[in-house]
Amino acid sequence: KIYSGKVPLTSSHNALKNKDVELGGRKYHIKGSPGTGAFAKLYKASVDGNTEEIVALKVQKPAFPWEFYMYRQLDTRISDIQRPSYGYAHEVHVFADVSVLVCNFLPYGTLLDAINSHLVVGQHMDEVLCIYYTIEMLHMLETLHSVGIIHGDFKPDNMLVCYPRNSTNTG
Repeated sequence: KIYSGKVPLTSSHNALKNKDVELGGRKYHIKGSPGTGAFAKLYKASVDGNTEEIVALKVQKPAFPWEFYMYRQLDTRISDIQRPSYGYAHEVHVFADVSVLVCNFLPYGTLLDAINSHLVVGQHMDEVLCIYYTIEMLHMLETLHSVGIIHGDFKPDNMLVCYPRNSTNTG
């Protein structure tokens, strides 16, 4: 179907900021755009006026429901212990020209953002941190392959950085 909203979902980042988009009976208030890729724009949004409930809306053009299908495959194939490493998509809205994934919003950005944050101040990421991320990436690939999934675009700008919610580290 064709999206019938007042603001085109593929508008420039600034055009959607502070606008409301209704999808599936829920109202998403666009707070900003933390990123864009070759085929998608990412928007940070609050849900139904609740400023505590923040999600990421991934607007893909052309429509790409396959990604949501793969999230469902992760849900069924990967153990609950390993599953949080791969992010979550809660719903997808598919239109004639775009699709919108409603995902968890992770505020730390991508691994490429983490790398670049060191480079912009003329530093390199600490070797131990590089080793940590490398081990995590290899473990993620190993897990995907062990359940018969091959990721065709595995790279730092497609990897979101997340930290455990129940972390005991207070420093």
